[in-house]
Amino acid sequence: MVDNTKWIALISVVCTAASALVGIIAYLRQQKINRIQNLISVFQRFANNDDFIAIFNTCDASYVRLNNSAGQELSFYLNELQTIPAEKKLKYLSLLEEIAIFSKNSVVISKNALHLFKFHFFYVYGNHKISSAFWSNIGSGDGEKNKEGWSYQNEFAQKCAAIIQ
Repeated sequence: MVDNTKWIALISVVCTAASALVGIIAYLRQQKINRIQNLISVFQRFANNDDFIAIFNTCDASYVRLNNSAGQELSFYLNELQTIPAEKKLKYLSLLEEIAIFSKNSVVISKNALHLFKFHFFYVYGNHKISSAFWSNIGSGDGEKNKEGWSYQNEFAQKCAAIIQ
């Protein structure tokens, strides 16, 4: 009879351990799903905002023209970028800040955030000509981007630039 109680105790310990392991795996999967949903939510806000799309498109058009001989076209797009109202740019920057904070605090999966938003950060921080045009009417101009309030974005932008270059 003593042997049976040892087996029953062993079986209950094994069942408890297995249940705990299954619970941990389910929890980790749910956390990963939550992190992906957070990123999708931010990306949808970007995709559903025509101002954000226009800012990104202008930056992207400028970047395409940087390495070819379309000097006039580049000037046109950089000028367009400079004339976008600061309020729209600040809203765009607030979206980028959310991504940077989420990534820094593991609310989103950094690898996926880098994949989706690397060019957004690269244009605003990593490419000098585009960045200068973007920041021209925000705060103190081009120097504004190096202030402490933008530090999370700068850190994330450095990771983005490392991937792109």
